[in-house]
Amino acid sequence: MVRLAAIGDIHAHAGAEPVLREVFTRARAEADLLLIAGDLTEIGLQEQADFLGHLLAEFEIPTYAVLGNHDFHHDQQVAIRQILERHGVCILDGDGVVVEHDGVRIGIAGAVGFGGGFRPFNLTPFGESEWKHFYGKIVEETRKLDRAFAAISSADYLIGLMHYGPTPDTMGDEPADIHPFLGSSELGDALERFKAFMGIHGHAHRGRLEGCTANGIPVFNVAMPIIDCPAVWELRPPSEFEDHPPPVNPRLLSRVGSEI
Repeated sequence: MVRLAAIGDIHAHAGAEPVLREVFTRARAEADLLLIAGDLTEIGLQEQADFLGHLLAEFEIPTYAVLGNHDFHHDQQVAIRQILERHGVCILDGDGVVVEHDGVRIGIAGAVGFGGGFRPFNLTPFGESEWKHFYGKIVEETRKLDRAFAAISSADYLIGLMHYGPTPDTMGDEPADIHPFLGSSELGDALERFKAFMGIHGHAHRGRLEGCTANGIPVFNVAMPIIDCPAVWELRPPSEFEDHPPPVNPRLLSRVGSEI
């Protein structure tokens, strides 16, 4: 069995140390792997990445992450990735990695994603060149996720890790007017093309934890303002099931030492 923890939008900065220390303490105690769904830093500064890297290194839990829009704010995203990787964090950007633990092979496909909105109100490549350029970024991020999934297709469980959302189902109380800035249906298409076990994202702070793509792939919004502390899934070897492993609801942890 693998215990997989996930959280997003941790917005690391020096003043956040007490909260983040509790988050990572719970993750280490309750899980074998930690996924972080973007917005690793507060405003995308190298010193914030260095602070986060040193803090994570104390806990020695294998960590896989994607960057979020906050990590791009000061155009230091390349340095942020390098700093975190030096501290042992695996940053995924169109990459797929297979992690084997206790007889279970977890495939993690990672991409930041982008906006564009959700069908039938999504952006299309029509009109001025600026709109087409914007749409090109959506396609680029979706292709990254495709490449990442293709590299891990033999894993027991395929998990898509993104910052932006792949479905309106997890937008919750986010106003419909800003959905185009929170995710895109194209990311959900990638989850469906590869029959992913589930998708994990953040970014929508007023969203809700659980949802699904148009064709039923489970999706979880793990933004920290929603879940407080990591969500944890227990994934068992496929040999224990007659058919495909069923979706597993996460346990929600809290920073006060008890489950929600």
